[in-house]
Amino acid sequence: MITSAKFAADVRRLIKRDREEQGGSAPLRVCRKIADLFAASAPEPALAGLARSIGAYWLAASADYTTESREFSPRDRIDWLCEALEFLELEGENTSTVIPQRDWIEIRDLVSQEADGLPLEILLGMMQILVTKGVV
Repeated sequence: MITSAKFAADVRRLIKRDREEQGGSAPLRVCRKIADLFAASAPEPALAGLARSIGAYWLAASADYTTESREFSPRDRIDWLCEALEFLELEGENTSTVIPQRDWIEIRDLVSQEADGLPLEILLGMMQILVTKGVV
C-alpha cells in the first residue's frame, strides 16, 4: 500500500522528470501522467476501477481549472489526489478536506457506479467516510 506522502513525492518526481525531459511545463500532459500514477496506486486490485474513475474525474477537473485560470494551484491538485488516495485506503474520515463538496458528491457517485465490484467491507468504510463528509 502506498502512503499519500509517498504518492505526493512520486508526483513531484514525475513533474520534475517531465520538465527535464520535455524542456518545460505542459500541465495537461503532466496531469495525464499523474492520473495514471494515481490509478496505479490503488491500495488493492478491487479498487483499480474506482481509482481510474477518480483519476479521470480529477484529470477533467484539472483541465477545467487550467483552461479557466481558476485558483487551483498544482499543490492543491496534488493534495486533492492525496486525500482521494487516503479515501481509497479508508483513512480519509478525520482529515481536513482539500476536496471541495461538489467533488465529494462526484466521488460518491463514482463509488455508487463501482459498488458492485467492491468488497462489502471496503464499500461500507467508504460510505462511512462519505457520510462524515456530508454527501450521503
